[in-house]
Amino acid sequence: MMVGPFVSLPMLMDTALTGLLVSLLFMLVARPIAVFASLLVTNVTLKEKLFLCVVRETGVIPVVLAVITVSQFPTMTLLMPLTAWVVIWTLTLLPAITPWWATKLKMLNT
Repeated sequence: MMVGPFVSLPMLMDTALTGLLVSLLFMLVARPIAVFASLLVTNVTLKEKLFLCVVRETGVIPVVLAVITVSQFPTMTLLMPLTAWVVIWTLTLLPAITPWWATKLKMLNT
């Protein structure tokens, strides 16, 4: 809801491919690095860390950071639609693959 007033549908469509690429970068690179770095000195198992790499984010933090950044730097016009795409992809793709990933990691009894 916070992104909506800042992003028009044409702007969203114009950034669709870039949004997908940025989203994949966040999901496949940034998120795993953050998970492994933050859990480096814990007793969390590798399997549990791998599972946490796929557990979806809510999108609240990226949106708040983007809104704050755009309010300080209004010329960063691509930041809001790209943030919208990251939220859209993480809220649709990650929940869809979470059961499959949990099964692959043998974390479910199925």
